Amino acid sequence: MAKERDLRLDVLKAVAMCLVVLGHVILYAYNNDATRAPLPLATAFSILSILDVPLFAFVSGYLAPAVADARWVGRRALQLLVPYAAWNVVYWAIVSRTNPMGWLLSSLVWLDQSANPMWFLYLLFVLSALWALLGRSRIAVLTVAVACVFVPFEALPYFSLRYLAILFPVFVAGRLVGERKFEPGPWALVAAGLLLLAKWSVPGANLLWWPPRWAASAVAAAGPGALWLSAGLTALRFALILALIASAMYLARRAHRGAWLGALTLGIYAAHKLLLPPWVAGGDIVRLAAGYAFTLGAAIALTLLLKRWRWTAFLFLGGGGPPLRTRDVEPPAE
Repeated sequence: MAKERDLRLDVLKAVAMCLVVLGHVILYAYNNDATRAPLPLATAFSILSILDVPLFAFVSGYLAPAVADARWVGRRALQLLVPYAAWNVVYWAIVSRTNPMGWLLSSLVWLDQSANPMWFLYLLFVLSALWALLGRSRIAVLTVAVACVFVPFEALPYFSLRYLAILFPVFVAGRLVGERKFEPGPWALVAAGLLLLAKWSVPGANLLWWPPRWAASAVAAAGPGALWLSAGLTALRFALILALIASAMYLARRAHRGAWLGALTLGIYAAHKLLLPPWVAGGDIVRLAAGYAFTLGAAIALTLLLKRWRWTAFLFLGGGGPPLRTRDVEPPAE
């Protein structure tokens, strides 16, 4: 008998995707500087910046199998790397045709933050491959995860490695929570509030990268203890991420509305940056809200359209295997 799907996970994925789109709309509206946004939007951006993508990684870890074999990694490659390649070609055709070598390098290696709009699909596959490689040894998994929690991101040369160090422990935490069926209580809200105060920088700051206000001057100083301080701040960041995720799990404990949106997140993530309306830039909160509704609605509509045909669902949404003639039999329902 198939295990009933936990709709809360789909709701959490939907929430995470709505936060991702909102964050990008805010950045687009204020020229990639959310500290210029009005205080409510700037504050919202700072909180969502440390929750949205980690929440996706956590849910992916929660759903990962206890023992990941080569067959599972192969399915993850079809689900993630095929749409990664297909959408990168679309982005090249629309925005990167003047720099083909830069586009190719960023697609294959992903060295910096802005050059690869599809970076999360790439990274999610790397997280899955790491789990398959290390997951058979609990000691190896925990050793690597703990090392990632405390490594200062200044010590990592590429943006891709920095994000990997942030998200691998979150992925492992999701796996452990799913394995033990752990349920957070209202204490998670209190912990998140206290840790948010400890990690707070300025409204509009991306809290994944910005140091807390109280530590900014110490981190800027190149003293001998700066590296240790930086390692402590990465641990504080990880604690805040987990507290915010636990709070989201607690608040969504009986949620089921919106679960349908969780199944569309890959397409929304891939398409939404292409659909940002230019009239959002420099606009007020009303225009920004309208731009957010337009972007999210258009991305949902495009994703639903791509789901209508098997080849587009496979290429752009990671839906199943290649729809060849020999595979015309409908797969069993999940």
